[in-house]
Amino acid sequence: MSGWEPLLQTKWLISFFTKLKKLWIHTALDTNASILNDDVKKLLEVTDLVLPDIKHINNAWHERITGDSNEEVLKFINYLEETWKQFRVRYVLVPGYTDQLEYLTKMGKYLTNFKFLQRLEILPYHTLWKYKRESLGRDYELEDVKLPTKEELMKAKKVLDKYVKNVYVRI
Repeated sequence: MSGWEPLLQTKWLISFFTKLKKLWIHTALDTNASILNDDVKKLLEVTDLVLPDIKHINNAWHERITGDSNEEVLKFINYLEETWKQFRVRYVLVPGYTDQLEYLTKMGKYLTNFKFLQRLEILPYHTLWKYKRESLGRDYELEDVKLPTKEELMKAKKVLDKYVKNVYVRI
């Protein structure tokens, strides 16, 4: 389940995933990981794979990018590990925002001992969101941000490879 933020429809998803599990259908949840309450914990019980985002490991940068703290996100990821839930962290590389080597290193160190982390996926920033923002009558704050180069993506991978077993770059 993906799209906007699935955790905003947790009760419905619990019912839906429960039905899927009875049919032996694998369930996966793509989320920004910003909500962790009893309903979400119930949903995770019927979820096979979770794909949480880390927008930024540094709280100040995370707040700058999203307007919110990264505390809940990190708490969510820690909960996945504590409950032995398989997960793949997704990280969008945005030049000038999420590509600082210092914080890539910090994120790698944070993730290094997670046993249930299947892989860390580095996703290149793209401009598809621009159309969506404009169609909603909203400003696109990243107008001047360039797409990351293959070299920038591989540089980030090289840093994260030191700490995380499976780093995957989507090119």
